[in-house]
Amino acid sequence: MAHTLIIEDSESLPDFVSRYARFRGVPLVDFMRHTGTRVWRNKGFELAVTRLAKISGNDPRVLAAHSYRFQPSRLLSFLGQTVDPKVMYRKAARYCPHCVIEDVNTYGSNKFARLHCRAAWLNPVLTVCPKHDIAIATSSTAYHNYRCPDFTGALADNWKEVVDAANNAAAVPSTGSDRYFSDRLNGQAVHDEVLDDLPYYGALAICEIVGATELKRPYGGRHHILTAASREPVQLGFEILQSGYSGLRRWLDTIDQRGIKWNNNSVGVRLYGPLYSYLKYRVGDPEFAAIVSFVRDHAVRAQKIGPENDFLGQKGFGRFHSTRSAAAQHGIPREIICRKLKAAGVQGEIALGSGVRTLIDVKQMDKFAARLKDSVSKIYVQERLGVSEPTIDRLREAGLLTATKLTSHPRARSHYSSMQIETLIGRLEELARTSGDRDAMVPLSKCAHFMTIAGIIVHALKGDLTLGIKKEGHEATTVLHFLVDPREVARLAPKVIVPDHHYSSFATLNRMAASADTVRSLGELGVLKALEYTDQGAVQTAYSMASVRTFLLHHISFRRLAGSKSSWETTERRVSGIKPAFDFGGVERIYRKADLGFN
Repeated sequence: MAHTLIIEDSESLPDFVSRYARFRGVPLVDFMRHTGTRVWRNKGFELAVTRLAKISGNDPRVLAAHSYRFQPSRLLSFLGQTVDPKVMYRKAARYCPHCVIEDVNTYGSNKFARLHCRAAWLNPVLTVCPKHDIAIATSSTAYHNYRCPDFTGALADNWKEVVDAANNAAAVPSTGSDRYFSDRLNGQAVHDEVLDDLPYYGALAICEIVGATELKRPYGGRHHILTAASREPVQLGFEILQSGYSGLRRWLDTIDQRGIKWNNNSVGVRLYGPLYSYLKYRVGDPEFAAIVSFVRDHAVRAQKIGPENDFLGQKGFGRFHSTRSAAAQHGIPREIICRKLKAAGVQGEIALGSGVRTLIDVKQMDKFAARLKDSVSKIYVQERLGVSEPTIDRLREAGLLTATKLTSHPRARSHYSSMQIETLIGRLEELARTSGDRDAMVPLSKCAHFMTIAGIIVHALKGDLTLGIKKEGHEATTVLHFLVDPREVARLAPKVIVPDHHYSSFATLNRMAASADTVRSLGELGVLKALEYTDQGAVQTAYSMASVRTFLLHHISFRRLAGSKSSWETTERRVSGIKPAFDFGGVERIYRKADLGFN
């Protein structure tokens, strides 16, 4: 039977568990241990929430929304807000004495079951209760004495201290920033033209940066931890920004007029100090897009910012590019641009000013950069297509890929066009069918013993081969995802003559039920006698039939012993304690038949 107690809108999930344990008359630690509701752990979180929802009469989705959930950025998602975990005060209970007295006096017999923690009390910057205009109090008993954050238990067990705090509460007028940030974290409606678009942690930081600049106080940078001392600059910054972007513009105008010279080589930091430093790391964050754009547009109009300065993503436009502005515009390191321009013999004009600077015509530079960005190495092509270096060479010979040099130097490396590679993949995808006799089709690479991969691709593009494809939707398509009918490939393949009394590599690994690497390793160890021969212009390896048969007479691979992947676990138990004759890692093991009891 559920003992119903509904979670409050402004209450965190751990604090609700604390209150619910008190409602049931059980110490929090015992309650969580017996009910399995350790809701702050990621492991078993969903099960814990489901159990808590069932016994407390709440919707599990509502409870989950009140939890602290870490995002990939290591920020916390909490009650619809993104907060920095470093400003979530969890050393002891912070509370408004008058609020908790009201909680207790309005609930009836089980008075402490109503005593709940407001989310805003966790923010150390908010030192005043906007409802009662009194200072926030902090429990003298640290949470570690309770072994976990037990808000309700901490106050209930020290109720005399709470009453004394209420009787002696210091009157402190609340400010607009107190009300805004309290209401926002507590889930109440708020409205501010600048701050509403920012995440909660960003709104606090921007207010403090603006206020600290006015107070001529240092700001600790990206890893700055907000404390009660931050209330004054946050309050001042909020007052400056409360009139919206017009207020921000007036403040930026005053900064421009002051001509403050910050001690930093970056143009942006020299102009706007900590504000620029904070925003430049968030240029790509959509939640900061509005304020980043506003500050950038203001600076471009008000300051002498060149195209090479890359002020919050501002690339600049004009007749010429410097190497710095070209690097910022196209995302190519400046050192590479300088080196490639010099190697290509591209000449530019010389501009005199703070130093000698080479200026390149914008159209010429954009064309050169586009070619540079489209150029990829052979290693990239191997990884993108999923093929070997010889296969790339054969694709070049077939005219499907083109290698060029960015410079005329005879020892310059050849590069390939990424656009040409994507076009080739696209053509193959268009030809690939997704239905039909899929059972008769195998991965293209499985037919390499009939014909080279390049040869199969050429025939597929000519229409001589039916092409299929099998891959997950999110995967980037490679050559290895395409399927062909081995009968069609065998029909088109040139007749290959394997040396007499030898098996091909493919035939050998099939007989041994081992990987190609394992067969190759056995050949290198001299266990199998190997012979190289030429097939379709490529050097292949064959293995002596006699050596393969002799080896299989006395040995068996783990894969052959298991028969199928579903039997691996059973086979592992069977061979447990038996040392393999050859161990190449994982299931690539080979055992002596005599050790396994074969006659």
